[in-house]
Amino acid sequence: MAASMAQRARLLGRATFGLSCTGLAGPGTAGSAEPIGTVFTAVAAKGVTRVTRHRFPGDRGRVQRLAARATAEGLRRFLIDELSW
Repeated sequence: MAASMAQRARLLGRATFGLSCTGLAGPGTAGSAEPIGTVFTAVAAKGVTRVTRHRFPGDRGRVQRLAARATAEGLRRFLIDELSW
């Protein structure tokens, strides 16, 4: 799901990169098999998408803050790894 969200964000925004973040911040699991704090982040560029699974401890607010940071960090690492500077 995170991959398709990032790809769609890139296309709809007519952008070079698309970012997404999805998961379970709590307090409930909504029937998911994944534990609370599980977050998937994705970075999409033309022809390549990278998804990363994270597990963050803490309450809903903390999980959301860490997920946002992880998404930004994912873009930074993507730029370093995927692009030849």
